[in-house]
Amino acid sequence: MTKKKLTRREREKLRHRKEILDSACEVFAEKGFRRSTIQDISQRSEFSIASIYKHFQSKEDIYHSLIEQVLSVFLKTLKKSTQNLSDPLEKLYKSVETTLKMYEEKRAFCQFLFGELRPMIDEEAEQLSMKSLNAYLQIVAYFQCLFTEAIEKKSVIDVPPIYLTISLLGNLYAFMNYWLHLAGREIVEDLEPILGKEDYKVIPKVFFEAIALKPIKK
Repeated sequence: MTKKKLTRREREKLRHRKEILDSACEVFAEKGFRRSTIQDISQRSEFSIASIYKHFQSKEDIYHSLIEQVLSVFLKTLKKSTQNLSDPLEKLYKSVETTLKMYEEKRAFCQFLFGELRPMIDEEAEQLSMKSLNAYLQIVAYFQCLFTEAIEKKSVIDVPPIYLTISLLGNLYAFMNYWLHLAGREIVEDLEPILGKEDYKVIPKVFFEAIALKPIKK
């Protein structure tokens, strides 16, 4: 099926929408979602408030659209990074590396996401909330599928794939959140210093050495 070519006006609309989302990401990262206003986003993006409302219904809509956009691109990047690999364990390891690379490249987004994450489902705006929730669940489903394949091939321990997925993603998110907000701070006297940016690969190394039943090819 031939992909429909966008008109100049449609391309311009998508470009403006992306510019607003990029600016919102920076504002949310700096001020947090709750303290940010449409006025802040307007000043950062150089779009009028009226123009912003032509693209988004509300600040919440911007929030969920931002998550949906980044996670959708992330999922495509994950699939692309593993398309030439056949072993599910190698795919998992590569996916973790890709996740950490995303963290490095999209630091502002991660700071906003992990710094002041709102509940995925907001009863007052459930329709909007479902956008970001569905995007996140696709990431979960991706890793769960790889763990299922790895268990079938006896590459990892036989634990329900969803538990392995939650454990892996939880470890990654906890590490990224710690790195964003606690690294370098003398909060607890006896707290060991967080590993430097160049040492982040210790995370997949520790996790996969704990669950893998065979060596990972590197």
